[in-house]
Amino acid sequence: MPDHHDEARVKRITELFDELRAHGKRDQEIFGEAAEGLKLLARKLVRGEPPGASMHATRLLDEVYIKLFEEPSSDFRWETGEEFFLAVARAMHDLKVDYIRRKLSQKRGGGNVASLDQLRELGVDGLLEPGAATNKNPFEAQAIQAFEIDQALLKLRAEHPDREKAIVLTYDGGLTRDEVAQTLKVSTDKVKKDLEKGRARLRYYLTS
Repeated sequence: MPDHHDEARVKRITELFDELRAHGKRDQEIFGEAAEGLKLLARKLVRGEPPGASMHATRLLDEVYIKLFEEPSSDFRWETGEEFFLAVARAMHDLKVDYIRRKLSQKRGGGNVASLDQLRELGVDGLLEPGAATNKNPFEAQAIQAFEIDQALLKLRAEHPDREKAIVLTYDGGLTRDEVAQTLKVSTDKVKKDLEKGRARLRYYLTS
């Protein structure tokens, strides 16, 4: 059942973005004004973290801010609430992949692991074979999956941008279908179809 409080919050953040942008506010200022609403969404993403995990909503949001603004950027990079939410969701996705890269590099002696090709060079190529993951380190299996999904999402963004937006806002942004529809200003039915087709396309990329 849709959470109407969540839908209202997403709508308010989108409206706040448009309002502040119209008044010439910088990206950093808008992020700060929207932080409380974004933190509530971040809590949904970390809800499944095990007890004692280092990641929590405030830290996730802080790292998203660093990810977005660590390099000098021009003002008015995002013109709409849609672009803003997508940037936040994609930053969250990148942070997940970065975390896996760092953890895997520690397990592999401190060397940086930045790509699927490097994982193959490290001798975990067998995980790419069906059923091989059962005989390997579970974290290495997770790393392979994360890198493959990362590459598949880039392909999806290039070939089917609407489907990639729906996937990213749902699985990396923590939004419901209704919230995604609100953010993208489309119908819930379109979001449902884009999610179904997007997942099917990702499976095709991952198995072809």
